[in-house]
Amino acid sequence: MKHICELNDKIILGLDGLSSKAPRLTARAIVKNHDGLYAVMYADKFKLHSLPGGGVEDGEDVLTALRREVYEETGCACDEIQELGIVTENRASLDYTQINYYFVVTTTHTPGENHLTEAEQDSRTVVEWHTFDEMVRLINEQEFDRVQGKYLKARDVVALQEYSKWVELYIPKLEDLWFYQKMMSDPETMSYNDPWGGCIDYPDEVLPDWYANWVGQEPDRFYAYIKRSSDGTWIGDLNFHYTPEKDWWDMGIVIYAPFRGKGYAVPALRLLLDQAFRVCGISRLHNDFETTRDAAWAIHRKVGFKEMGVEDGLLQLMLTKEVYLNNNP
Repeated sequence: MKHICELNDKIILGLDGLSSKAPRLTARAIVKNHDGLYAVMYADKFKLHSLPGGGVEDGEDVLTALRREVYEETGCACDEIQELGIVTENRASLDYTQINYYFVVTTTHTPGENHLTEAEQDSRTVVEWHTFDEMVRLINEQEFDRVQGKYLKARDVVALQEYSKWVELYIPKLEDLWFYQKMMSDPETMSYNDPWGGCIDYPDEVLPDWYANWVGQEPDRFYAYIKRSSDGTWIGDLNFHYTPEKDWWDMGIVIYAPFRGKGYAVPALRLLLDQAFRVCGISRLHNDFETTRDAAWAIHRKVGFKEMGVEDGLLQLMLTKEVYLNNNP
């Protein structure tokens, strides 16, 4: 599982020192139900909002502990489990260490009766269901004087920040193309296209033909929106299409301006590469853009694209199926 970060007294308290004590293991979850709401545990005694989860008991593996904790605290079974990452804690001031395994859990079950521990009942703990933004606000706005509270807040904040970058592909319906029109007519979003005219007008009457040409035409053409996993918001689009005179597939990715600089481009581009090479089985992807677009080049380089040279002032990039699959088995 990916290691997200280590929290220690230097980060939390501004103090030096590390504990060498053996770590306690925990399993924690961002739990999303069928209504798109997220589980938040609220301990009234401590005025604490936190994500569901708890310690791994003797004889348990982490996934077994996760299923048990989610069921005990929310009353829900885990339908789908995805790894999010590890947040470690080294609380030198308390001579305590902990390894937190975070997961993203989807449940379609109606919450049943929860089965809280005696300590949780004593702290008057209940499960609440909130939108993603409300959950983030409740956890972020907490202020604690005690060291333990500071760590509890910090680890959940780190996990939520990591999850907030998750994206998925969404194949739009014809009636969804208002978002495409909105992006193409936005000057800031389309600033990359200024040398070729900037914004592009797509009146309603041309959309049916455009849609038929782009959607459902794999492997020659592929088009999808980029959807933020946390709340379903559309944040951009991506595509590829076959260029017969070059015998390669040209690709494109656009992040809607309000969502730029938030870490979405790289995971979205990886989804496009999986679609291209694993699902559609195409042989190679090509992209080009001005040599001055350093951020675009950095994003492509991070997922494996190689520079082919410069042609007509445009940086030429290529990634083959063989290279991608070898590097991402």
